[in-house]
Amino acid sequence: MSRAWLVCALLIGCFDKAKPDYDRCVERDQNYDVPGAYSACAAAVAMDPKSLSGLAAKKKLDGLQVLVDKLQAERVEKDARDQAIKRDEPPPPVATIAATAVLPAVVVAPFDGGMGGPYFIQATALATSGDAAGARAILEPRVFGSGKAASDEVGLLKSICKAQKDKSCLKVIASKYR
Repeated sequence: MSRAWLVCALLIGCFDKAKPDYDRCVERDQNYDVPGAYSACAAAVAMDPKSLSGLAAKKKLDGLQVLVDKLQAERVEKDARDQAIKRDEPPPPVATIAATAVLPAVVVAPFDGGMGGPYFIQATALATSGDAAGARAILEPRVFGSGKAASDEVGLLKSICKAQKDKSCLKVIASKYR
């Protein structure tokens, strides 16, 4: 059996390392994949240039070189045309929106915190949750400040001061809001 392998190796070339790449080259050439066929044939020649598949790949590579050069020239021409078109083309128009309707004016009046205003609501929420100090921090600047606070805010602060037994707070409220 070893004699058969020796004959096969010397005469027929059973150990052709370039065969898989050459087969891929032929397959890609049949599928009109010229760049793929060229690279597979080049790999076959690089793998074993003296084997049967390597020699066949070299022959096929010479024929494919003409096609690869032609494809490269076409690519360069196409890129040059695309660049010329981009240069000659005016920029796209900028979309603008024309005003078609007049919107009514919006009048924003400041909220003074009147009956059930946001300060009162926030202070009430804090007081009912057990945070009397937080409620006082919201109400005291309004009640003791230069302006007049709403009656519900004064009443809430007064009830918090009574619950905390703060006599000075109750005196200030009584003197300012008679």
